[in-house]
Amino acid sequence: MSEFQNNFPNAVRPSPAANQEPEPITRSFIRQFATDITRGKYRDREAEMNAIQAKINRALIAGKILDQ
Repeated sequence: MSEFQNNFPNAVRPSPAANQEPEPITRSFIRQFATDITRGKYRDREAEMNAIQAKINRALIAGKILDQ
């Protein structure tokens, strides 16, 4: 165990996925996702909806939104 881990055993560590380049997302996917939310497709599936929203946000921050 490192000195950091000894001093801060409950420290939050980034997941391995946090270091990966986000995959591109198309504008049509985002439009369909918004439509699906409006129509209730993700009712009682909040964790899945939040995961997709986080994926979109990562792509947006990385400039990976495609005009398709």
